[in-house]
Amino acid sequence: MPNAGNYYAEAYRGGYRLNMTRATDDCLNAADPQIDFSPYDGVVILLPLPADKLTGTIWAFGGSMYLKRDGPGRYIRAAWIPVEIGAGAGNVREVPVSLLAHEMGHGFGLPHSSGPYGQVYDSRWDVMSGAFGVCSPEPVYGCPSQHTMGYHKELISWIPDGRKVVIPSGTAKLVELMRLAQPKSNGYLLAQIPLEDADHFYTVEARRIAGYDYRGLLPGEAIVIHEVDKTRSEPAHVIDADGNGDVNDEGAMWRTGETFTGRNGVTVCVAGSTATGFFVGIGNGQTPQCELAADLSSSATSASNSLPNAGQTATLYTDLVNMHATAQGVVVTSTLPAGTAYVTGTAKTSQGVVELTPAGELVFTVGALKDGAPARLSYAIRVNKNLRDPTVLTARSKAAWNGGSLPLTHTLIANAERVNLPSAAK
Repeated sequence: MPNAGNYYAEAYRGGYRLNMTRATDDCLNAADPQIDFSPYDGVVILLPLPADKLTGTIWAFGGSMYLKRDGPGRYIRAAWIPVEIGAGAGNVREVPVSLLAHEMGHGFGLPHSSGPYGQVYDSRWDVMSGAFGVCSPEPVYGCPSQHTMGYHKELISWIPDGRKVVIPSGTAKLVELMRLAQPKSNGYLLAQIPLEDADHFYTVEARRIAGYDYRGLLPGEAIVIHEVDKTRSEPAHVIDADGNGDVNDEGAMWRTGETFTGRNGVTVCVAGSTATGFFVGIGNGQTPQCELAADLSSSATSASNSLPNAGQTATLYTDLVNMHATAQGVVVTSTLPAGTAYVTGTAKTSQGVVELTPAGELVFTVGALKDGAPARLSYAIRVNKNLRDPTVLTARSKAAWNGGSLPLTHTLIANAERVNLPSAAK
């Protein structure tokens, strides 16, 4: 660069930032002989600040610039980032990817979002607000950022019209919302509830731990609601039910059985969950459906050894998973496979109690199983030592609860014959 570091630094809000005009002119002049700018839609200016300017807050910026090089003049996306971005003297570190993503988001035209407390960088639900959290840094790029919120994704056409549902005044709808990160290829990603006029509305989105929405940065797995007022500098504010100043705790997470009541007769209730999202009842002046029947169909059985020999043991597992409303009165009855015996004292349950009946059945009384809450049941069997031939052993269980039941089976093969196939060399 043709000038000393102080030439590119300027005071800003108790700290320092790059002088964007000077940094841009000299950086582009230095790069112009080697770079054809015509195919590019954005530029990031990264420069160090002098040591005596690493005091207070170091500021980065993103937005756009007018580029008149290698063709007609045009506006392109831009970001200006001091290499030593951090807070306080001596706090020098490499530029985190999350900060780059934040400033590049401004280059795409995205505003900040926040909570309702006047703190611009307080929401970890959006890279355009609080882009920093707890993570295991990637060795090259450090901590990546979480996703931006649904309203912002729609602004830049990352959510097509067919994947947003609008709930007009006087209507109600039960909606399955896919998670924003790594969603399925179809289904809704965003719900919008109009309020007084086109500039005011609520948005509803589903967040789950997936992809860059990773645990430690994303506050949790839940439905998140924003109130959007397009006339504000930060249009989207997280709805925080407990009003405690923290939009990253349970007050901003809406889970199964919880209901948000907003302005103009708006109701949002979480009716149930799926592996990749949530079912949400949304009413705009009407009462929505707020409960789905308990669903244990994702439950499964397995075994520690599905090919035991005579005299050997195997542990059988039943993993119960409930989606939607709480399943009440859950009881699982397990019948031992013929040709086996129960290994005394091995029956276990992560929830409830278990008993062995005189008929030789194991009865696991689980009780209430909440939405998304798993329960693991297990017991060990021993194959009859006198069993000689290959034999199919079928472990049968039945899960029953108030309003439903589900048969579960797992097949083992005792004394399975193994065949060693010769290898052929070419």
